[in-house]
Amino acid sequence: VDSIMRGPDLVGSAPSAVTDGSGTASITITSTIAGTYSIDATIAAVPVDGSPKSVTFGPGAADASTSSWVVTPPGPITADGVAAYTATATARDAFSNPVPGAMVTFTVPAQVTASAPSCTASITGMCSVTFTSTTAGSYTATAGIGANLIAPNMTLVYVAGAASAGTSTIVAVPTSIPANGVAASTITVQLVDAQGNPLTASGGLVVMSASVGTISLTTDNGDG
Repeated sequence: VDSIMRGPDLVGSAPSAVTDGSGTASITITSTIAGTYSIDATIAAVPVDGSPKSVTFGPGAADASTSSWVVTPPGPITADGVAAYTATATARDAFSNPVPGAMVTFTVPAQVTASAPSCTASITGMCSVTFTSTTAGSYTATAGIGANLIAPNMTLVYVAGAASAGTSTIVAVPTSIPANGVAASTITVQLVDAQGNPLTASGGLVVMSASVGTISLTTDNGDG
């Protein structure tokens, strides 16, 4: 009995087999590529009744070492609780076959909010979560399958948004001075965004006015 295997990476124990005393001929078939494949059996080039037969190979258990993940956009993004990074993981087995139903878990520090602590892979082996924050800074995120991490760790960078008059502050030092035309009070405006994050660069034009006295030239410290 001859066998014809239709599919990538199909390996048969033999291309043909001789029937035993009961008229049975057997071979074994293996593959490292998940999928459904056809197996034909012929005798003297004539197909055996019922041939071909389909054999389905499924993926093995998800393996962190062959799985992967990406985070988009490249960043930085605004720390406003709305702008988000999307983390997309692809779960694969030891032979890089996608693994539907695999669970991928994510860890982020307290300053970052994940849309979910984990996701379950679809038929393509992929799943996604999002990360937002209202606290500017640089944070490390990890993804894993079981107790094993998927390389590499990712860095999430959030920056302050536009200056907000409602949350920015103004301070006078000192608040009481002699009216002698010489003594001066230093007025400092600290610009922060709507979430209270200090701006790390110039926040734009700040207009100062006074009911009495003279205002000197304004100095931009370049840090908000």
